[in-house]
Amino acid sequence: MAADARLHRVWADYDVVRSGQKGMVIHFNFVIGGAIPNSQVFTLMGWFIFNDGRPVPGVLEEYADARGNACIGEDFTVPYAASQYDDFDIFLPYDALGISSPGRHTLCMNMGIFADGRIIMRRERVLSFLFTVEDPAVPIPENAGPSRPHRDSGSSDRMDYYTLFNIPRGASQEVIRRILLEEYNKYRNQLNNPDIERRQNAERMLALISQARRELLK
Repeated sequence: MAADARLHRVWADYDVVRSGQKGMVIHFNFVIGGAIPNSQVFTLMGWFIFNDGRPVPGVLEEYADARGNACIGEDFTVPYAASQYDDFDIFLPYDALGISSPGRHTLCMNMGIFADGRIIMRRERVLSFLFTVEDPAVPIPENAGPSRPHRDSGSSDRMDYYTLFNIPRGASQEVIRRILLEEYNKYRNQLNNPDIERRQNAERMLALISQARRELLK
C-alpha cells in the first residue's frame, strides 16, 4: 500500500524571533497513512509566490530551492503506519524572502508532501499573508562617507568587495546593487550611534561601500 497524506489545516504566527532572526512560524495539521514506520522518509515543502503566481526569490541558501525560489522544507519519519501531526511547525526568517520593492505585498504559499522523493500530496495557496517592505529604496550617494577609507599600512592588495560584503561571485548587477544598498542602509543608521567606535566604523564602511559601487556597478 502506497503512503498518502491528508491536510487539515495551515496557519501561521508572525513576528517570531528565533536564534536572533525575525520571521514567521508556519503550522501544519495533517495525517500520514500507509507509511513504513521509522524508516520511510517524508518531506514537507512549502513554496512562496506573489498573488499573481510569480515565485518569490529566495536569498538564503537554506530557504531556497534549486531554482533560487523561496521555500521551506523539512524531512521526517513517522512512528506509525498512520500518524497524525496536530502541529508540525517550520520557521521562515523574513530575510529569506527576496523582496526589495517597498510597499505591501500579498504572498501565498503552495505546499507538498513527498514520500521517498515522490509527491503524495500537493495543495495550492494554503496560506496567504501580507509582507510589508517599509524602507524605501534610497540611492547610495557617490560621495557617501569619507573620501579616503582606512587601509592597512603597507598593503597594496586590491580590496575584495565580494568577500567584504558577502556578495556571491558572479552575482548580477541587480543583486550587487541590492546587497550594497542593504549594507549602506545598515551603516548609515549607525552614524548617530553614541559609541564613537561604532560611528567611526560606520563611516569607514560607508566609504568602502561607495568605492565598491563605483568598481562593481558598470
